Amino acid sequence: MRHRKRQCVRAAFIAAVLPVVPAFGQTAPFVVQPEDIFPSPDPFEILATDVLEFSGTESAGSQSITRNTGELVLFQDDSTAADANITINGGGAARFEGRAVAGDARITNNSGLEFTQQASAASSALVNNGDGSMRFSGSATAADATLENSGRLLFTDQASGGNAFMTNNQSGLIVFAGSSQAGSNLLANSGSVLFAGASSAAGRFIVNNAGGQLTFAGASNAGSADIANNGLLDFAGSASLSTATIVNNGSGTLLFSEESTAGLGDISNAGLLQFSGNSRAGQAIILTQQGGRTQFQENASGDLAQMRIEDNAIVDFSALTNGGTSVGSLLGTGQVYLGSNTLTVGGNNLDTAVGGLSDGGIAGGVGGSLIKVGAGTLRLQNINDYTGETRIASGVLQAAGANVFAPRSTVIVGAGGMLDVAGFDQQIGALAGDGLVELAANTLTIGSNNQSSLFAGTFLGAGGIRKIGSGTLQVTGDSAIFGASSVEGGVLQLDGSLALSPLAIGTGARLTGIGMAGPTTIISGGTVAPGPGIGTLSFAGPLTLLPGAFYNADVAGAVSDTLQVAGTAQIDGAVLAVTLDGLLQPGAFYPILQATGISGTFATSIAELAFLTPVLTYSPTNVVLNFDRNSVSFADVALTRNQRNAAAGLESTGAWNTAYLAVLSGDASNARLAFDQLSGEVHAATQLALIDSNRLVQRTMSRRLDPAAGRNRSFDAVPVLSSVEAWAAGNYASANYDGDGNASGFSADASTGLIGLDAQLAGQYRLGLLAAYGESTLRLDTGSSRAQADNLLLGVYAGADWNNFELKAGASYGFHDITTNRTISFANFADQVSGQYSANTAQVFAELGYRFAAGALTLTPYGAVNYIHTSTDGFAESGGDASLFGQSQDSGVTIATLGARASLPIALSYSVPSRLYGEVAWHLVSGDTTPVNMLAFAGGIPFQTAGTPLPGNVVSVQAGIDVNLAPAITIGLNYSGDFSSSFNSHSGMVDFNYRF
Repeated sequence: MRHRKRQCVRAAFIAAVLPVVPAFGQTAPFVVQPEDIFPSPDPFEILATDVLEFSGTESAGSQSITRNTGELVLFQDDSTAADANITINGGGAARFEGRAVAGDARITNNSGLEFTQQASAASSALVNNGDGSMRFSGSATAADATLENSGRLLFTDQASGGNAFMTNNQSGLIVFAGSSQAGSNLLANSGSVLFAGASSAAGRFIVNNAGGQLTFAGASNAGSADIANNGLLDFAGSASLSTATIVNNGSGTLLFSEESTAGLGDISNAGLLQFSGNSRAGQAIILTQQGGRTQFQENASGDLAQMRIEDNAIVDFSALTNGGTSVGSLLGTGQVYLGSNTLTVGGNNLDTAVGGLSDGGIAGGVGGSLIKVGAGTLRLQNINDYTGETRIASGVLQAAGANVFAPRSTVIVGAGGMLDVAGFDQQIGALAGDGLVELAANTLTIGSNNQSSLFAGTFLGAGGIRKIGSGTLQVTGDSAIFGASSVEGGVLQLDGSLALSPLAIGTGARLTGIGMAGPTTIISGGTVAPGPGIGTLSFAGPLTLLPGAFYNADVAGAVSDTLQVAGTAQIDGAVLAVTLDGLLQPGAFYPILQATGISGTFATSIAELAFLTPVLTYSPTNVVLNFDRNSVSFADVALTRNQRNAAAGLESTGAWNTAYLAVLSGDASNARLAFDQLSGEVHAATQLALIDSNRLVQRTMSRRLDPAAGRNRSFDAVPVLSSVEAWAAGNYASANYDGDGNASGFSADASTGLIGLDAQLAGQYRLGLLAAYGESTLRLDTGSSRAQADNLLLGVYAGADWNNFELKAGASYGFHDITTNRTISFANFADQVSGQYSANTAQVFAELGYRFAAGALTLTPYGAVNYIHTSTDGFAESGGDASLFGQSQDSGVTIATLGARASLPIALSYSVPSRLYGEVAWHLVSGDTTPVNMLAFAGGIPFQTAGTPLPGNVVSVQAGIDVNLAPAITIGLNYSGDFSSSFNSHSGMVDFNYRF
């Protein structure tokens, strides 16, 4: 033993910034960052006023050693503290290095105490008070010491807690860093314990008391420790539980976050266990005890963990945000909440039983789903009411009691899976997939979620199925089940075989398909219907259709549905309801029922046919349906003249025309729809559009001859400079014609450009020429037909003005190229046809008026007469059987007019004289006011189709303004409108005039 005075001595202590520890009882874990811990590999220097040094094999014996400020006791080499009593006060220090041991010493530390290199605390009693810092570094060990910590205690490098008995009081902080090991024996913690870096709890028994905080961070692990937790136990970073065992008592909170994992650990949880972030349950065994709650949230995974759940315990997956997770197995009778997530179970291939799976949970949500994987058997018990899918990818999902399957879940049985009722009646929402369903001797009820599904798998056993709900269950596999089956709601579409299962179809339910059923009874209100579409539904035993039962048979073209019975068929009082689709062949025979013996007859209820009469023929083994042509003609069901004419024309074509067969195969309403579309009234309506184009030309010529317009006289302010005027105009018009109960209404619009030249003769006469070109488009209100006409009209006009009398006259001739398109669509028929042909129009008009002056206002009452002749060429439409041939057609209309015009000069400015004008007139239309066409189908007789008539009385108005921009230039704007009870049109014109 030596004393050294006033030397610079290297005394190593804990040079660390220790992490901030949350208040005791805080449930959120604190986050340990790499910068939180800085274990110093080297000692720091202090100036010791007194160094007490033991070296070699020296022993402190039973001395009492007190070190104060600036004083150090140093044990080196193989020295020992033996039975000494050592007290380290503030500013003092103690250090064991080399292979020095603390022996059985009693050391109380209030400042700095370090064991380093290969030093050992041996069997000493170490008390680290609140101001003390104690450090084990290098390969130092706490050995068999008794260690009580209220200050700061750090294990770093390869240091070990050995077999020391450790107590960490409420103010104490113990940090295991580097590759240090906690060793074995008890660590009782009421303060904070942190495992960081690559440290391990090794085989230590840790009791984390209420208020205590135990944290594994970084890449640390719990080793094979046994941990009893009553406070906060947190795994963060990439920490692992490894093979440790945790008992999380009722007051305890156990957290896995970030990338941490439960590894191969064993957890018994009676408090709160939470997996969050990207943490994983690994292959741990996790028991959630009564009152305990295990939660998975965010992106956490259950991996292949064995989840065991006691009564009144909760495992909650509802807060997952990644759509779901997996666990190796589920075992127990506690509550499992799925929320809206999917839980995959069975990856560890164990046979287990679980109950209490449902939607909801801490995060709410509905539609939770279950996927069974692995080779094991998962038995469901108690109440399971999740509403998402149940998918059996592999292994067996088995019942452990009656009605334990989720009743609203669609069960999808994969090719490697089996659904096993295991001796209990069960109910599921729907059934799909291509795996096995073991019924034993029980009944599986399917359809409570009203969803439709397809099952291509196989039913096994001596039980049966019961179809309920409004959905359709399509069965395509062949099954050998012997128990009674029933359809009480919705549809059973049997495209496979249930040949050995007696089947009953209840009221409101329906059996359909093209497969094989067993002995079958259709009770009153139930329906059997092969198909969908045309098909044959077979029965391996007797078929009984009780009074009030329905047989819905489809007939399409030359084929029909058939019931084929390998036994007798009893049909007393059943209703045969025939649905027709396609073109019927009069005289064709449709076998709708075949059996080894038939008793009874149908009470027929066949879709109403207008032109065919159904006939049923019974023999001992067959029921055959055929249709005879009745005495009702097509025209008998028509309601309008056009319908009757088109009906007669179509019927005259005979059965070679598919439109004829389509009408023949339908009811009266379908026939009337067909006649309307087949009548070709767009051709007649087009004539009115041609008349409208002529009316535009006539009005334009009349305006050109109006003396008050200033075109053969000047505005008062501007002298006439020339007797010749050239002009151009553009016009857009839109018209709507109402139907008259026979022909459909239509709308038309036209765009027209006009040019002309006027000449003044002998002062009071005017002569002009014009040309107009435009396009008219017409659309029937039914939307099925349209026409377009390209119009070219040439005209000449003349006028005279003497003693206030105005005489006007004109004539025009038009050339029109017409294109029509018709879309025909009614039951069993569709066609598109088009036509192209030419037409010509000619018109003449004359008008006489007398002009009055009332100040600046000019009034001119007048009378006029106009005759328009229309001539259309014959045509042949291109398309299918709805195509028409049209004859050439001539017609003429006369329009008598009484009206009055008014004109008023105005000045928009001193240099821009203008004129406002208006007109009101009444028109009486006579002649061929109803346009008609003679049409015919190929091979049929001609028939007449009429269009919407021209109104007999029309009121028209005009208003406009002319503006003299220069002595020789005038522009004008004009509006015209025509109105009657069944017709209205509106047009606008812009014109430009230049006087030479």
